[in-house]
Amino acid sequence: MKIKNVITVVLLIFTAASVSYLIIDEIRGGGGGDRVEGDSTQGDSVEVSSEAGQNDPGGAGLRIVAYYFHGTKRCPTCRKIESYTEQAIRTHFNRQIESGSLEYLAVNVDEPQNGHFVYDYELTTKSVIIAEYIDGEQTRWKNLDKVWEYVGSRQVFVDYIRDETGDYLGISADE
Repeated sequence: MKIKNVITVVLLIFTAASVSYLIIDEIRGGGGGDRVEGDSTQGDSVEVSSEAGQNDPGGAGLRIVAYYFHGTKRCPTCRKIESYTEQAIRTHFNRQIESGSLEYLAVNVDEPQNGHFVYDYELTTKSVIIAEYIDGEQTRWKNLDKVWEYVGSRQVFVDYIRDETGDYLGISADE
Protein backbone atom coordinates (compact mmCIF):
# COMPACT_ATOMS: atom_id res chain seq x y z
CA MET A 1 0.00 0.00 0.00
CA LYS A 2 2.90 2.34 0.76
CA ILE A 3 4.34 2.07 -2.76
CA LYS A 4 0.96 3.02 -4.24
CA ASN A 5 0.96 6.23 -2.18
CA VAL A 6 4.51 7.07 -3.25
CA ILE A 7 3.63 6.56 -6.93
CA THR A 8 0.52 8.73 -6.54
CA VAL A 9 2.54 11.56 -4.97
CA VAL A 10 5.23 11.34 -7.67
CA LEU A 11 2.60 11.47 -10.43
CA LEU A 12 0.89 14.47 -8.79
CA ILE A 13 4.20 16.32 -8.53
CA PHE A 14 4.99 15.53 -12.18
CA THR A 15 1.55 16.74 -13.28
CA ALA A 16 1.85 19.96 -11.27
CA ALA A 17 5.33 20.62 -12.68
CA SER A 18 4.12 20.01 -16.24
CA VAL A 19 1.15 22.34 -15.87
CA SER A 20 3.37 25.00 -14.29
CA TYR A 21 5.84 24.75 -17.17
CA LEU A 22 3.08 25.17 -19.74
CA ILE A 23 1.65 28.20 -17.95
CA ILE A 24 5.06 29.86 -17.62
CA ASP A 25 5.86 29.10 -21.27
CA GLU A 26 2.57 30.67 -22.38
CA ILE A 27 3.13 33.77 -20.22
CA ARG A 28 6.58 34.21 -21.75
CA GLY A 29 5.02 34.12 -25.22
CA GLY A 30 6.06 30.64 -26.25
CA GLY A 31 2.60 30.02 -27.60
CA GLY A 32 2.67 26.28 -28.08
CA GLY A 33 4.51 23.12 -28.77
CA ASP A 34 5.05 23.59 -32.47
CA ARG A 35 8.20 25.59 -32.14
CA VAL A 36 11.85 24.70 -31.97
CA GLU A 37 13.96 26.50 -29.38
CA GLY A 38 16.58 28.74 -30.92
CA ASP A 39 14.79 28.85 -34.28
CA SER A 40 13.96 32.45 -34.99
CA THR A 41 13.16 34.58 -37.96
CA GLN A 42 16.01 36.06 -39.88
CA GLY A 43 14.41 39.44 -40.45
CA ASP A 44 12.19 38.07 -43.18
CA SER A 45 8.93 39.36 -41.73
CA VAL A 46 7.17 42.53 -42.63
CA GLU A 47 6.50 45.05 -39.90
CA VAL A 48 2.82 45.78 -40.03
CA SER A 49 1.03 48.55 -38.21
CA SER A 50 -2.62 48.64 -37.24
CA GLU A 51 -3.24 50.49 -40.49
CA ALA A 52 -2.11 47.53 -42.62
CA GLY A 53 -4.62 46.61 -45.22
CA GLN A 54 -6.39 49.93 -44.90
CA ASN A 55 -4.19 52.01 -47.18
CA ASP A 56 -6.00 51.08 -50.34
CA PRO A 57 -4.22 52.33 -53.48
CA GLY A 58 -6.32 55.12 -54.85
CA GLY A 59 -8.56 54.97 -51.79
CA ALA A 60 -11.31 53.02 -53.52
CA GLY A 61 -12.18 49.54 -54.62
CA LEU A 62 -11.61 45.99 -53.53
CA ARG A 63 -8.34 44.92 -51.95
CA ILE A 64 -7.44 41.53 -50.49
CA VAL A 65 -4.62 40.91 -48.02
CA ALA A 66 -3.30 37.39 -47.50
CA TYR A 67 -1.58 37.35 -44.10
CA TYR A 68 0.66 34.68 -42.66
CA PHE A 69 0.82 35.26 -38.90
CA HIS A 70 3.67 33.72 -36.93
CA GLY A 71 5.71 34.22 -33.80
CA THR A 72 9.40 34.89 -33.41
CA LYS A 73 10.25 31.24 -32.86
CA ARG A 74 9.07 28.89 -35.59
CA CYS A 75 9.34 25.22 -36.35
CA PRO A 76 10.06 23.75 -39.81
CA THR A 77 6.32 23.15 -40.36
CA CYS A 78 5.55 26.81 -39.66
CA ARG A 79 8.18 27.88 -42.17
CA LYS A 80 6.70 25.44 -44.69
CA ILE A 81 3.25 26.99 -44.22
CA GLU A 82 4.74 30.42 -44.91
CA SER A 83 6.62 29.19 -47.97
CA TYR A 84 3.66 27.35 -49.48
CA THR A 85 1.33 30.29 -48.84
CA GLU A 86 3.68 32.76 -50.50
CA GLN A 87 4.22 30.37 -53.40
CA ALA A 88 0.47 29.98 -53.95
CA ILE A 89 -0.18 33.72 -53.86
CA ARG A 90 2.77 34.78 -56.02
CA THR A 91 2.33 31.96 -58.56
CA HIS A 92 -1.39 32.22 -59.13
CA PHE A 93 -2.14 35.91 -58.54
CA ASN A 94 0.83 37.80 -59.95
CA ARG A 95 -1.36 40.20 -61.94
CA GLN A 96 -3.44 41.06 -58.85
CA ILE A 97 -0.30 41.64 -56.80
CA GLU A 98 1.10 43.95 -59.47
CA SER A 99 -2.19 45.89 -59.67
CA GLY A 100 -2.34 46.29 -55.88
CA SER A 101 -5.64 44.45 -55.49
CA LEU A 102 -3.85 41.64 -53.60
CA GLU A 103 -1.06 41.83 -51.06
CA TYR A 104 0.82 39.09 -49.22
CA LEU A 105 2.24 39.88 -45.78
CA ALA A 106 4.14 37.68 -43.32
CA VAL A 107 3.56 39.22 -39.90
CA ASN A 108 5.34 38.45 -36.64
CA VAL A 109 2.67 38.86 -33.96
CA ASP A 110 5.32 38.79 -31.22
CA GLU A 111 6.41 42.28 -32.28
CA PRO A 112 4.59 44.84 -30.11
CA GLN A 113 3.07 46.78 -32.99
CA ASN A 114 1.51 43.58 -34.39
CA GLY A 115 0.14 42.04 -31.20
CA HIS A 116 -3.35 43.38 -31.87
CA PHE A 117 -3.75 40.92 -34.75
CA VAL A 118 -3.99 38.08 -32.21
CA TYR A 119 -7.21 39.65 -30.92
CA ASP A 120 -8.43 41.07 -34.23
CA TYR A 121 -8.36 37.65 -35.90
CA GLU A 122 -8.78 35.44 -32.81
CA LEU A 123 -5.44 33.73 -33.49
CA THR A 124 -4.54 30.68 -31.44
CA THR A 125 -1.58 29.47 -33.49
CA LYS A 126 0.35 30.32 -36.63
CA SER A 127 -2.32 31.13 -39.20
CA VAL A 128 -3.14 32.21 -42.72
CA ILE A 129 -5.88 34.84 -42.88
CA ILE A 130 -7.51 36.25 -46.00
CA ALA A 131 -8.98 39.70 -45.36
CA GLU A 132 -11.12 41.79 -47.67
CA TYR A 133 -11.06 45.58 -47.68
CA ILE A 134 -13.50 47.70 -49.64
CA ASP A 135 -12.71 51.41 -49.90
CA GLY A 136 -10.15 50.97 -47.12
CA GLU A 137 -12.54 49.33 -44.64
CA GLN A 138 -12.23 45.69 -43.70
CA THR A 139 -15.48 43.97 -44.62
CA ARG A 140 -14.73 40.30 -43.92
CA TRP A 141 -11.95 37.86 -43.15
CA LYS A 142 -11.40 34.13 -43.01
CA ASN A 143 -8.93 31.97 -41.12
CA LEU A 144 -7.71 29.28 -43.52
CA ASP A 145 -7.59 26.73 -40.74
CA LYS A 146 -6.97 23.72 -43.01
CA VAL A 147 -3.36 24.80 -43.63
CA TRP A 148 -2.24 22.55 -40.77
CA GLU A 149 -4.19 19.64 -42.24
CA TYR A 150 -2.83 20.18 -45.77
CA VAL A 151 0.79 21.11 -45.04
CA GLY A 152 1.86 17.51 -45.70
CA SER A 153 1.05 17.90 -49.40
CA ARG A 154 2.43 20.95 -51.18
CA GLN A 155 -0.02 20.70 -54.10
CA VAL A 156 -3.11 20.26 -51.93
CA PHE A 157 -1.96 23.16 -49.73
CA VAL A 158 -1.24 25.47 -52.69
CA ASP A 159 -4.58 24.58 -54.30
CA TYR A 160 -6.38 25.38 -51.04
CA ILE A 161 -4.74 28.81 -50.72
CA ARG A 162 -5.33 29.50 -54.42
CA ASP A 163 -9.01 28.59 -54.25
CA GLU A 164 -9.73 30.52 -51.05
CA THR A 165 -7.89 33.60 -52.28
CA GLY A 166 -9.62 33.41 -55.65
CA ASP A 167 -12.99 33.27 -53.87
CA TYR A 168 -12.17 36.50 -52.04
CA LEU A 169 -11.03 38.14 -55.25
CA GLY A 170 -14.13 36.91 -57.04
CA ILE A 171 -12.07 35.15 -59.69
CA SER A 172 -10.60 31.78 -60.45
CA ALA A 173 -6.82 31.54 -60.25
CA ASP A 174 -4.67 32.77 -63.14
CA GLU A 175 -7.48 34.89 -64.61
